[in-house]
Amino acid sequence: MQGIFITRGLLGFISFFILHQAIAETVEITTFNVKWYGNQSNSSDVSIAERDQYLKEYIQRRLSNSDVIVFQEIVDPKRLHSKVLGRSKWNCYTYSDRGRGHQHIVLCHRKHLRFRKENHEDNFELEEVAMGSSRIRPGLHGVIETRSGKGLFHIMGVHLKAYPEESEKRLKQTREIAKHIRELKSGLPAVITGDFNSHVTPTNEQSDDDKVLMDEIFRNYRTDLERMKTHLYTFKNDTYAHQLDHLWVSDNVKTKSKVRVDGPCNENFNMNDMSFAHKGIDDDLATYNKYISDHCPVSIKLDF
Repeated sequence: MQGIFITRGLLGFISFFILHQAIAETVEITTFNVKWYGNQSNSSDVSIAERDQYLKEYIQRRLSNSDVIVFQEIVDPKRLHSKVLGRSKWNCYTYSDRGRGHQHIVLCHRKHLRFRKENHEDNFELEEVAMGSSRIRPGLHGVIETRSGKGLFHIMGVHLKAYPEESEKRLKQTREIAKHIRELKSGLPAVITGDFNSHVTPTNEQSDDDKVLMDEIFRNYRTDLERMKTHLYTFKNDTYAHQLDHLWVSDNVKTKSKVRVDGPCNENFNMNDMSFAHKGIDDDLATYNKYISDHCPVSIKLDF
């Protein structure tokens, strides 16, 4: 009898393990700052329509496996949805309009997923991250679900205060994010992603790099968030290279890939394989900066 009991117990455990593996949902999440998208005055000599073509093809080719993309610096969210991503393939969300020229955070997901507001919230905006200023961007937050309504994870997209000397404001914003995550009661894991504008010491006028100080804040607030570490740059132009864009993920989430950074931020990148690329262009970084962005998309695959 004891042998039968042990065997049945073992079979039960194996069955539970197999079932858990079978229902795990793998989601590829990307954060992508698309410099001043939709604002013609900040697009130099490139028309918005021409940039639409480049971005559309770039996303189709380089981010074809992304299930959720959190965009930053989107001045025209509706145009991004209709002209670049396509309404038949993606659903996109942002918060209420905050004035002309505002750089929105926009979350877009494939049709097999859903994005809903947090319980007891009537919008997707976490105003505390803006710290009472109309010039600082709020957080965009909610819950990603399957089409059947199964909750997978909380997600927040952010675009923190720019410039190295504004580190103290970024740390205050991070504390507001940590407070929000600590108060979540659903039992679902969380993903925080976006452009954190995380600068390094001593340019940030702090004792350590911003990302390290942000790690400490998330630990101190007991959020169980862990930064998905990489040595790769996520921002690059003809003068600077930085690691500004990150993902923090609950430590009980299984990672299915390393952090991936597409584009020319870390290696040579040939824009001439894009059908809209002008012939004779040799400087791929300059071309990417002109038509796509000065940030590169950052992605990871996670199991929920």
